[in-house]
Amino acid sequence: MERSNWGNEERLPRWNTTYSDSPAMESDRWGGGNVDEETRKRLAEGTAALNRTSASLSRSIQVAEETEVIGAEVAGELSEQRESLLRTRQRLEDVNQDLSRTRRLLRTMYVRVIANKFILGLLIFLEVAIIVALVYVRFLMKKS
Repeated sequence: MERSNWGNEERLPRWNTTYSDSPAMESDRWGGGNVDEETRKRLAEGTAALNRTSASLSRSIQVAEETEVIGAEVAGELSEQRESLLRTRQRLEDVNQDLSRTRRLLRTMYVRVIANKFILGLLIFLEVAIIVALVYVRFLMKKS
């Protein structure tokens, strides 16, 4: 394509110039033509929107950086809590083993208590039987 197909090259805007609201510079910037008020207003609105977008983007970047710092702090705290939970879990396993040993010991003691009561009951029964036998032999046998 040839550049001559584009028409008037002098009317093309100069893209490397900066925007300003000064009407005196309009004719230089736009190749000698007059920029009407509506175009100037649209350019001003576009510039304002770009500035708002840039400010919003800056705030978003700041929030993202703050969020990253908070996330790193939370990750550190979670790591500490994980270590604490692992230590607590180990202590609970030790306590569980101690409780198991204690249960076995208590069960053994309970069995021995029951056995002792049974033996004591048997001895009491034997003593009563012996006493009854002695009374029978001593008092009832004499009468006969």
